[in-house]
Amino acid sequence: MNIAFFIIFLLLGLASFGYGFVYVIKKIKTKDDDKLHKIDYLRFLIPVFVTGIFTFLSNLFLGYVQNWVYNVKEYLFLAFGSYFFATFITYFIYAFVLYYYKPTLEVERRKYIFYSLFPSAILAIVTMFLMSEGMAMHLTYPLVTGINIGSFHIQFYGILIVSGAVLVYFICDHRFYQRFKKHGILDPIFLIAFPMGIIGARLWYCLVLEPAHYLADPVKILYIWEGGLAIQGGAIFGIIFGVIAMITLRKYVNIRWAMDIIVPAILIAQAIGRWGNFFNHEVYGAAVEGSSWSFLPTMIYNQMGVEFSNGMISGTQIYVPLFLIECVSNLAGYFIIAYAIGQPLKKWLSLGDLTACYIIWYGLTRIIMEPMRQGWGNDGEAFAYSQSYITAFVFVGVGVLLIIAFHVYDYIRKKKGKEPRNWFTA
Repeated sequence: MNIAFFIIFLLLGLASFGYGFVYVIKKIKTKDDDKLHKIDYLRFLIPVFVTGIFTFLSNLFLGYVQNWVYNVKEYLFLAFGSYFFATFITYFIYAFVLYYYKPTLEVERRKYIFYSLFPSAILAIVTMFLMSEGMAMHLTYPLVTGINIGSFHIQFYGILIVSGAVLVYFICDHRFYQRFKKHGILDPIFLIAFPMGIIGARLWYCLVLEPAHYLADPVKILYIWEGGLAIQGGAIFGIIFGVIAMITLRKYVNIRWAMDIIVPAILIAQAIGRWGNFFNHEVYGAAVEGSSWSFLPTMIYNQMGVEFSNGMISGTQIYVPLFLIECVSNLAGYFIIAYAIGQPLKKWLSLGDLTACYIIWYGLTRIIMEPMRQGWGNDGEAFAYSQSYITAFVFVGVGVLLIIAFHVYDYIRKKKGKEPRNWFTA
């Protein structure tokens, strides 16, 4: 009976979300109506709240299916967290689509929607962790790494990588729409750059980080479902093939301007992808006393355990969650590059500078993070992937040289009396 209730409430929640989403899409496609009426607010917000109710109920019966017995504190966390997580994330999706794909909407309403996007996203993250507090002590650790559908296993890492890439696509698609008043410019670029990024990440991991293992049996390079991706290779291949595709298929777009829009946004995808490392129980630092990290949500704390017994963390030590630190660093890097540098300093920037800033930021992040990785100086052994540390310095050097090259190139163009290429003229 509990299984039936879980399935029913899950389907009702999905149906409620779907109803609201379809309505938002219809609103976008209605070209002769650029206002939000009372009926629009009702059809927009009612599914938000109803989705929250069914999300809570489905989570509740999921626990009953697993024979979990909640105490009062866990029940409140589950109820409050799951309801508000679903409402905030549903609202964010609706508002995101409405704001970015209905540019003709009356200015005052668009302003309010825009100002609500960031708070709703932040609150969705906060309430997601509150929801996890209701479940954390009932889960088995280390957590499962994916979903099994029959004999087919889908890694959470892969789901998160794809999710991050799709989110970056929509962000960049909007930036291109602002300039060219047309959606879909990036479609062929994305379909080339993303898979080539995955291929590059795989080849870098196999041939640079683990050459002895994979060159002994090259066929295993194809076994990507067994894990093993390196972001350095993904970034290099993705950027190179993305640039080639842009130059070839979108000749009317200034390539340096396009790079400055797309490349820094990769940091968002990297931040989301790092949570795949969380589920895989990897990318962590030295073992420390857990008391110094007691502020972590229980699920993260338990997953970072050094030792496990009967599906629960044992002992008092956990690994430093470097994946989480790098996630925060990547998000901070994007907003600093795109908004703290890219917006106020446009007058002094050369096109391509923001791309170089991404390369520098990523290199500095690796320079700081790699020596902190478990296995490098903190357990008496050499870190297995010290090549990443060396590569990080190369990234920083390349970024600095690119900035110099872009400014020298623009200076020469100016001396020759050619039309300037900057953020205002590209």
